[in-house]
This record gives sequence, structure tokens and C-alpha cells, in this order.
Amino acid sequence: MDVQTSIADAKKAEQRVITVTKNGEADAAKSKWDQEVIKAKAVTEAQQKYEVGVIQAKQGFEVAQWERKAAVQNKQKNILDGQGEAEKRKLILSADGALEMKLDAMIQIQQAWATALGNYGGNIVPSWISGGQSYTQGGSNAANDFMNLMNMQAAKNLNLDMSVPAGAKSPR
Repeated sequence: MDVQTSIADAKKAEQRVITVTKNGEADAAKSKWDQEVIKAKAVTEAQQKYEVGVIQAKQGFEVAQWERKAAVQNKQKNILDGQGEAEKRKLILSADGALEMKLDAMIQIQQAWATALGNYGGNIVPSWISGGQSYTQGGSNAANDFMNLMNMQAAKNLNLDMSVPAGAKSPR
């Protein structure tokens, strides 16, 4: 019976060796495959990041192209708007010779010097005259001469011809 027990124990020991070896091989294989899974995940993630980067780069390039096209169209629009505005102004100037702008400028000039003259605290005419000449001859005085000079200067600066053309009819 002891022999039979020893034989059975020996067979059990052999079986345990085989079981442990197979378990070890199975654990090694499992560990190896766990590492392969980790490696596959890392490769997949890297590949995905690369592909996403390529897609984003392509999209960024496409966005840049569309933005460039929009900028070119905006530039063309601005050029056309400017040309239209320039043509409009040219037609207005040729139609009335910029009369309204000239008159507005003349009014502002007259108001400026009139205000300055009104605020002047000194003598407009000299307090004494020598040489026997009087400023009252011909109905003229220094203030009147000054105003006439200012009017002529403003008209000259504006290149304004205040005469009415021959044959013109009043709109009234």
C-alpha cells in the first residue's frame, strides 16, 4: 500500500509540475497578451492623434483658403464702393461746381472773421489822420475796406464766381 501511495504521490507531483508549468506558461502568455493589448492601444491612440492632426491641418488650410477668398471679395467690394463714391462726387461737382460746399465754406469764413472782428476791443479806424486825406471821401472807411478785402479773399480762395450767367432764369 505504501508503494501504491508513493506512486500516486509521485504521479501527483508530476501532475503538479505539469500544472504549475502550464499555469506559468498561461500566466506568461496572459502577461504577454496584456502587453500586446497595451501596445495596440498606444499605437491606435498615436495613429488616431496623427489622423486627427492631419484632418485639423486640412481643415485649417481650408478655413484659411475661405478666409482669403472672403478677404479678396471684401477688397473688391471696397474698391467698387470707393469707385462708386468717387464717380458720385465727380458727377455732383460737375453738375453744380461744388456750389453748396463753396457757399458753406464761405459762410464759415465770414462768420469766423466777423466773430473775430466783433470781439476786437481796439479801434477799428485810426483815432487821428494826417496828410489832409479823409476816409469819408467816396463813402469808404477802414472797417468797410476790411470787410471788402475779407470777402474778396474768401471768394478768391474758393475760386467762386458770384456773377449770374447771361440768360439764366430765376427759379422763382
